[in-house]
Amino acid sequence: MSDKLTKRVIFPNIETGGVVLLTPAPECELTFEQIVAKDVPNNVPHQVLDADDVPSDHIYFNAWTYEEN
Repeated sequence: MSDKLTKRVIFPNIETGGVVLLTPAPECELTFEQIVAKDVPNNVPHQVLDADDVPSDHIYFNAWTYEEN
């Protein structure tokens, strides 16, 4: 199965102080790595997560914080 279907990326939003959850579109022709390179700003830390580890209920999404491992 493609990483685009099973992986998500989180990184801090340096403009708002929140967290960005990057969910690649399955129909995108880019590889997962190309999507990350294109969409995650340079010099901004990020983490790749399994999609199953990301809560499906985003009701508290605005309360999420980002901590580097």
